[in-house]
This record gives sequence, structure tokens and C-alpha cells, in this order.
Amino acid sequence: MKKTVFLLLLTLFSGMIATNAQKPLKRPLHYVDADSVFYMSKDFTNFRLFPLFVDKDAEFRRPQADKNRFKARQKRWQEKILPTVNIVGGAGDEVGEAQAFGAASAIFEAADLFLHTADAHYMNIVERALYNAVPETFFGLSTVIDRRVAATAMLVASCCTYATDKQGIYVNLYSNSYAHIATKDFDVRIDQVTNMPFLAQVKFRFGGIDAKGQTLTMRFRIPEWVTTDMPLYVNGHDTPYEIINGYAVVKRTWKTNDEVYFILPIDPHFEEHGDSLIMRSGPMLYTFDTLPADAVPEEIVSSEEDEQSQMFFYDVRFSTTAEEKVYTAKPYLLSTDNKRQLWVRKKH
Repeated sequence: MKKTVFLLLLTLFSGMIATNAQKPLKRPLHYVDADSVFYMSKDFTNFRLFPLFVDKDAEFRRPQADKNRFKARQKRWQEKILPTVNIVGGAGDEVGEAQAFGAASAIFEAADLFLHTADAHYMNIVERALYNAVPETFFGLSTVIDRRVAATAMLVASCCTYATDKQGIYVNLYSNSYAHIATKDFDVRIDQVTNMPFLAQVKFRFGGIDAKGQTLTMRFRIPEWVTTDMPLYVNGHDTPYEIINGYAVVKRTWKTNDEVYFILPIDPHFEEHGDSLIMRSGPMLYTFDTLPADAVPEEIVSSEEDEQSQMFFYDVRFSTTAEEKVYTAKPYLLSTDNKRQLWVRKKH
């Protein structure tokens, strides 16, 4: 399989998306301080605490918006970072090489550049690394240095969940959390209720708003893996939205107890990349033990939740020239054996 060629095509396509929105904003965005966002989850989706369990000496690095360096950093992204980012958000061979340093570089640069562009492309890269390359480093047999780099990268990403401008709020990452977002222009509290990336529902509940209400432009990132329409409901009503730079944009006067609800399409499926396939469920990618060279996936036949990790494993029926056989797909972040296989043969 010509994996390198297909990754290059994917990278070029991603690069075109980024290039289309690369004029810097007149005023950079601001991230909501990481100390103002409280993650409710107890697993690796707690971007603030989990990395400190991995390495208590991991250092927090606050993303910076430096207008004087924007062009240089944009050039570095296009020429040095983006061409090396792989499908799991790291760099190099996804199953044969350590991913921590590549993932950290992508997260650091993407987090900074997003402040100048408000382009969802950068947060898509952050999400890709957060749910694949970074936790794989935590759960695998990685070096102390790799684990510290990955932990630092997750700490940096913890401040990317929300960003603000004068008009409102960007929702960049979906994780069970509570946030108090206070700026010179507005003051609001947001409960984000979700079990992403394991379950599809996402709900936002607004609070702390006085009786007059608060006019805000809310932007909800549409992840790169969403390829169908995503209905969005405000207080139970299907609400139209505009898509700008990869965000579903809703402007209205919000009141305490208002709710936004949508379902992200995380049903497991195979996705084409040139002559190859990958299996994904939302942002999470899946691997198999080494398959026969002529094995082609036919059907995802069953799923089972692992009691220890609370993640889903899937049984997939493959056909070969000799037989049909079921193989188990497990999350990339839990599959640390070099014999694992991410890329799968496509039926011709």
C-alpha cells in the first residue's frame, strides 16, 4: 500500500484548508485560562489533571499570540510542521515510531496559530493528537522523556477548550467540563455535559446571566471527521447555523438555563485514504493485530466495552482468498505492540 503517497495527499488537502484562512485577525483571540475550566472526567480526557498523574513535573506552557512572528510561524507550519503530521497527530510511522515529540510540536504550533486565525483546522490537529498520539504515549512503553513531552503537550492543550473575542466564544474541544468565562465584554458560565469521545451526545447549559440576557456569538467546532449534516438544537428547537472557518455559528441573546444540544457522528466505520482504509470512531482511530496480506474488511459485527478502560472494542469480519475471519479492533491509544496494524487493505 502506498501509504506515504496517501498521507501526502491528505496533508496537502489539510494544508489547503489552512491556507484559505491565513490572513491574521485584526485582534488575536484569547484562550480562557486553564484554571477557569474544570474537567469532570477521570480518564485521559481530563486534560488538566491526567497529564500530571503521568508526570508530576510536566511544565505548563501558555500559548502565545505574537503578531510580529505570525508570518514566520505560519511559514514554519506550512513547510515544517504540517507536512510531517500523520493521521494520529504525531509524526513518522504511526505504529513503528514514538509519537510524543511530533504530537507536541503540532499542538504547540497549532495552539499559537489558532489565536491569529480562528481557523478550526488548527484545533482539528490538536484534537487528533489528544485522542491518539498523546495518550498512546501515556499507555505505551514510552521513555520518561517521551512521557514528559506528551504530558506537557496535553497541559498546553488544556487551555484550548474555549477561546474568546469581543463578540463571543469559540468552543474548540468537547470534554465534560465546567467553565467560568469572564471578559471585559461578557460574563457567563457554561456546563459542557458529554462523554466524548466514547458517546456522541454533547450538551451546553448556560448560567450566571442576568435577567436582561447576554448577546453572544457562539462558535461550535465541526470536527474534521464529521462528513454529514450536524443538526443543532437550542432549547429543544432545531436551529439553523452558519458555518465559518469550520465552526457552527449561532448568535442570539442567551439566558440562564438555555441549552445547546447536538450529536456528533461517532459510529465506528472505515474511512478511505487512497488505496487504504483506516477505522475510526469519532476522533479515535483503531488498530488490529497484524492481518493477512489479502484481508479485506467486510462488516463490523459487534462491540464490547472494556471494563478497565471503559473504551469500546469492535469485532470486524474480514475476508481473505481462503476464508472469513473475525479480528478485534482496539483503540490506537491502547494498542502499543509494534505488530499492530493501522492501515487496512481496501476492496478493489
